[in-house]
Amino acid sequence: MWFPVARVADLGNGVTSGNILGEELVVYGDGRSVTVAEGFCPHRGVALRLGQLSEGALECPYHGWLFEAGSGRCTRVPSLPSGRDRPHAALRTYPAEIAYGLVWSCLDAPCLPLPRLPEYVDETWQLGAGEPYTLNCGMRQLTENFRDKAHFPFVHADTMGDVAKPQYRSVSGCGWWCVGCVRVGASVCGGSFSRPISGPCV
Repeated sequence: MWFPVARVADLGNGVTSGNILGEELVVYGDGRSVTVAEGFCPHRGVALRLGQLSEGALECPYHGWLFEAGSGRCTRVPSLPSGRDRPHAALRTYPAEIAYGLVWSCLDAPCLPLPRLPEYVDETWQLGAGEPYTLNCGMRQLTENFRDKAHFPFVHADTMGDVAKPQYRSVSGCGWWCVGCVRVGASVCGGSFSRPISGPCV
């Protein structure tokens, strides 16, 4: 299954961190192509999120080992004398895709295709990824907030709720569900709505 591990905007200096199910990752690239790999150098275990891009590859901040984009193969060890063989070191890399302003990855071969936006999402939509933050709660608590649509009119009155209309309607179609993703006035699955409500999304 695909997980978003970073925003493309996080790659401003070419390197950022990621995490899937407790697995520390490093994400590196130029925003057009990206590599997701294990988060620690195989040489001395330093956190590679502290590294930088050099010649399109990831440079370890400790000894300058250079890891190729895509394959994660070590292509340079600056401390080796001329003529010495490079160690056969490489980072473990993971599948990586860029979509919707996010970098997506998974820890094994994906069992599902990358989520796609429904057909009615066209160039008039503006997609954005907010700042990430850590919540000290379980997955059920986190997702419950999105499933509980009855609180929208009261807690989110300024954005997606209307106290005068506390009932909600659901739409379905693509199988991916999110909250507040239906644009104003959009016609979705045959229904026309005047305010954002719950709808299919990724």
